[in-house]
Amino acid sequence: MKKIMFIELKALGQAVILSLILCLAVGTIVNLTNLPETLLTPVGKIIFVLMIVTGSFYSSKAYGNKGLIRGINMGLLFFIVFLLINMVLQNVPGNLTSLLWPLCQCLVFGAIGGVLGITFSK
Repeated sequence: MKKIMFIELKALGQAVILSLILCLAVGTIVNLTNLPETLLTPVGKIIFVLMIVTGSFYSSKAYGNKGLIRGINMGLLFFIVFLLINMVLQNVPGNLTSLLWPLCQCLVFGAIGGVLGITFSK
C-alpha cells in the first residue's frame, strides 16, 4: 500500500512541478513580449491537460500494467485535488452539472496518459 501511494504522490508532485514551471515560463514570456494576456486562458487549459497526462503517464509507466485504470485513477486524483483547492479558495460550492465536464476531461486525459505510459514502458 505504501508503494502504491508513493508512486501516485510522486506522479502528482512531478506533474504539479511541471505545471508550475510551464506557468512561470508562459507568464514571463507574456510579460516580456507584446503578446496579449488573453492567451493565458487557453494556454492555462493546455498546461492543465499536460499536467494530467504527465502524471498519468508517469504513474502507469512506473507500474507497468493496467495503464487505462491507473490513468483514470490519476485523473480522478487530479480532479479531487483541484476540487478541494477550488472549494478552499473560492468558498463557493459548485453544482453537479458544472462539475461533470471537468471530471470527464480529467478522466479522459488521465486515461490517455495512462495508455501512453504503458506504451512507453516496454
